[in-house]
Amino acid sequence: MGTHLPDWLHRYFWEYDPVRLVWPESRGTIALRLLQWGDADAIRWLRERMSDAELRDFLARRRGRGLELDRLRYWGQELGIPGEEVEGWIAALRDNPWYRRTSG
Repeated sequence: MGTHLPDWLHRYFWEYDPVRLVWPESRGTIALRLLQWGDADAIRWLRERMSDAELRDFLARRRGRGLELDRLRYWGQELGIPGEEVEGWIAALRDNPWYRRTSG
């Protein structure tokens, strides 16, 4: 059994029932939302639970999906992901018809 999110993080998950968001069972949902929208305290909370290597692997498995491009570039740099790898993810995202439909 995991741990429920602290009350102060609920504001990032407005469309979720906070009782159902449990760490680590909801780890992907939580990590993605906090990487995209989290303030310094939220990021600190996340990084206490996921190492840089785990965050790099998480983003690599998703190939950046779910993050806005500026946030993806920021996290790529912050986590030491090679720029050409991040730019490859961005190119693939831009080639995706759904991305083109929803981003602009």
